[in-house]
Amino acid sequence: CKFKRGCNVIPHHEEEIVDCQEHDGKFDSSFSRARSMVKQYGLCNPWDYFVTLTLDPKKYNRYDLGKFKADLSQFVRDMRKKYKQYGGERLSYLLVPENHKDGAWHMHGLIYGLPEAVTEPFVSGKHPQKLVDGGFLNWTDYERKFGFVSLGKIRDPVGTVLYTTKYINKDIEALADLKGEHLYMASRPLKK
Repeated sequence: CKFKRGCNVIPHHEEEIVDCQEHDGKFDSSFSRARSMVKQYGLCNPWDYFVTLTLDPKKYNRYDLGKFKADLSQFVRDMRKKYKQYGGERLSYLLVPENHKDGAWHMHGLIYGLPEAVTEPFVSGKHPQKLVDGGFLNWTDYERKFGFVSLGKIRDPVGTVLYTTKYINKDIEALADLKGEHLYMASRPLKK
C-alpha cells in the first residue's frame, strides 16, 4: 500500500470539498489496506523475533527513509548470501517505519530465519540494563552497518502481529511528504 497525501487545504468551492473528501477517503483506504496486509503477512507466516531497527547518526542519515529502505533491502539480500553457510531458513522480514519527533526514522517489525550464530545477548554495562534483563538480542551485522537493533523472541505470535499493526496509523504524517512511499516493507515471497 502506498501513502497518498490527503487534503491539506481549506476548501473554498464545492468542487474542492468533494476533491478533499475523495483524498481523505483514499488516505483512509491506504491505511486500512496497509494494516490489513501487515496483519495478513504477520499471521500467515512464521516469525522468530520482534525487531526494532534504528540508525546511528555517525553511520547513516537517519532522515532519508527512501535510501534507508533501499539500503536495508540490499543489506538483507547480502546477508541471505552470507548466512547460507548456516543452513536454515531464508531471512524474511515485515517492517513498519516510524518517525521520531525530530524527523529521524526507525523501524519495528518481524524477522524470520536469522541464524542464532549472528545474534548475541546484550551485555550489562555496555547496553541498557532493560535489554539485558529482558533477554533481548543484538544483530551484530545490522549494528555494524546501520546502528542499534534489538531482537525480542516472539512468545505470543498473534499478539505480536497485532502490536506491529499499531505502528501503521495516521500519525505517520511524515510520510505525507514522501508521496508514493510504502507504509510497510515486506520481503518476498510471503504468504497471504
